[in-house]
Amino acid sequence: MGTKKHMRSVRKKIRDLSKLEQLALRGESLSLAEIAQRMDLPRQSVHNLLRAYDFHGEWKKRREDTLAEQQRIREVQLQKREEERVQKNQLLQVLSALIIGRCQQTAMQRGEAGLLLLKYIAQKPRTGYSEQQLMLMFTRYCSYRDAGIPASIYRIGRESQMGPVGVSDVLKTLKLPTLCYGKRWQPTAAQQMAMRRGIRLGLPARDLVYFLRIPWYQAKAMRRQNGIARPVHDFTYRDLSAVYEAQDAGYGLSEISQLVRANTHRVQNVLQRRSALEPKVVQMLRDLYADSTISQPYVERRQASLASRAA
Repeated sequence: MGTKKHMRSVRKKIRDLSKLEQLALRGESLSLAEIAQRMDLPRQSVHNLLRAYDFHGEWKKRREDTLAEQQRIREVQLQKREEERVQKNQLLQVLSALIIGRCQQTAMQRGEAGLLLLKYIAQKPRTGYSEQQLMLMFTRYCSYRDAGIPASIYRIGRESQMGPVGVSDVLKTLKLPTLCYGKRWQPTAAQQMAMRRGIRLGLPARDLVYFLRIPWYQAKAMRRQNGIARPVHDFTYRDLSAVYEAQDAGYGLSEISQLVRANTHRVQNVLQRRSALEPKVVQMLRDLYADSTISQPYVERRQASLASRAA
């Protein structure tokens, strides 16, 4: 009985020795942890077996050679990636120079607004605004600045569909001054009289801003003092005037709906009731402007403004 038990122990040692030799000295060079995992032994036991059977020296040399080869491969790969990065950057620089050259030519054709657009894109290539929005904003900014009009960022943002925050961020990026900072709006004598007439008519704030071209904060102050009038229909006088002006200018139903930001059903209803609503708008304009010669539900001088808003 003892002899059989001894023979089983000897055969097990031989199998362990053969497996240890296979893992440590042949095939891929494994670490002590990997050999221990495959033999289901503690790491220290594998280390002791390697020393006991004189496998440690050969295993260590093979392991060091393998690590050195892996390090060499990593360095070659890193060097290759670095060369590819340098080549890519050089190509991007060439392409950027070509694109900037073409953009400069296009920007010079667009005037100062185009140059400002190019300068902004160069500083913030990943902007959240489209080129059309930025170009329209810079065009409005330059035109108001050259004309000496103290346009607010709210006005420029509304006309360029960017909002006041977007206009403010763009101006800060390029370190451009706002056009109304430190300038208090002063109404003319005609505007003051028209504002008093508008208060007596009970016009809402948006109508006062639209017809009298006064700042929104001034209209809000008047609104707090005098309240908001009920519109003659679902639309205010401003909306009715814009709808009828756009219809006479040749705009279609869908374009008018986009202009006044209303659905086509409501706009069509207003157009169908023009014969009933138009006299009320005309009478309001006569009272507001103190001009009995007005015969249309809008003022002719707003045609250019209408075209710019629909663009």
